[in-house]
Formats: sequence, structure tokens, C-alpha cells
Amino acid sequence: MVKNTELLKISCVIVARNSERYLRDAIDSIIAQTYANYEIILVDGQSTDSTASIAQSYPGVRYIYQNTLGLAQARNLGLQNARGEWIAFLDSDDRWTPNKLTLQANALQNYPSLQYVTAHLQLVSDAATSLRNGYRERDLEAPKWGRTPGVLLARRSLFEQVGYFATELRIAGDLEWFARVQESRIPTLTLPDVLLYKRVRPDSLSSRSGANRQEIMAVLRRSIARKKDA
Repeated sequence: MVKNTELLKISCVIVARNSERYLRDAIDSIIAQTYANYEIILVDGQSTDSTASIAQSYPGVRYIYQNTLGLAQARNLGLQNARGEWIAFLDSDDRWTPNKLTLQANALQNYPSLQYVTAHLQLVSDAATSLRNGYRERDLEAPKWGRTPGVLLARRSLFEQVGYFATELRIAGDLEWFARVQESRIPTLTLPDVLLYKRVRPDSLSSRSGANRQEIMAVLRRSIARKKDA
């Protein structure tokens, strides 16, 4: 276990846009962490609801207004303002389990060769909303491993090594980043634990199946091109 005197700071980056409905749950799930040394950075993508006032009602949240829109841009802005040695991301409609940071920090601390740690997630759906296209009720039953920033804890130096999120991709910037990391054969570990509850919403960016497929194909083409050039 990591001793309190050895706790490195974790920068927890939340990206939000018109997130008043779920934002408190996301922030509260960070505050409830068993890991003590963290900061919360909230990047607001020009919300027109009460997202800003909710975020600013928490004394421990550092609020940053995003002048240029885009999910990848928001995550990159959070990275640029991070003060911690380790980086974690949480979407504003998702929430972590209380032991998320502790378990992943232990792995990074105990195995210095690891550059990042992922985990499993559980999909959840609101009773008030229907499942989006492409999802079935049984998809909510079993934990899943996924390439999503919400299950990630990474050393800050990893982003300096492989780069930030690709801003020209509106939806698949995180998938493209994970592809670059995998191609670089970065040492990693996936924990068996469910550490993220990821909300399935019909109005999320990833629910736009046509655009999503196009960007996934673009990521695959980039990966193939990089392998040819290697």
C-alpha cells in the first residue's frame, strides 16, 4: 500500500458541457476517494445551464472556461493546467468507485515500470432515459474493459512522450490516443476491478453512430499508416 507520506498528487480532469443533471455525482465521486492527495480541474465547454455555478460551488474545484469547443481540446486544456504528477479523467456524467485512485496509484507506485493503469467499467442507464442505439439491456449486466479515459490513471510524463489528444477528431480522440500508446508498447496494467460507472445516454457524442464509425475508420487508417512507416 502507498503510505500517506508518499502520496503523489493526482490531477483529476472533468470535462463538462451543459452537465447540470449529473455533475454533482461526478464531483462527489472524486471527493469520496480514499486517496487523499488530488486536485479537481473542471473544464467547461461554454455551458449555458448551471454547470459553472455548480462547479464553482465546490471550494476544491478549479474551474476553467474553455474558449474553443471540442472534447479533445477540453482534455488537453485540463492537461495543460494540471499540477499533479499523475493524471486521471472523468466525464461529467460518470462516477468513480471510492477506491479508484487508491488501487491505481498503488499499482503505479509499486511497479515503477508501468506508465499507466486501466481497469474495468460498468455501464449504467438512467430509468428516465432509454438506451441509445447499439446498446441492449444485457450490455449493462457484465463489467467491461474499455479504452476510455475514465478508467485511466497515467503518469504525466506519458503525455509528454506520446502526445496529447488529437483535436481534429471530434469523437474518437481518446481511441486514437490509446492506439498510439499501444503501438509504442508502453508498459501498462489492467486491473480486474470495476472502478468506473459509465452512463449510457442517447444524447452523448458517442451515440452518433454514423460519425462515430467514420472516425473509428480514420483512427484505423492512421494506425495502419504508422505501422507501415515504422
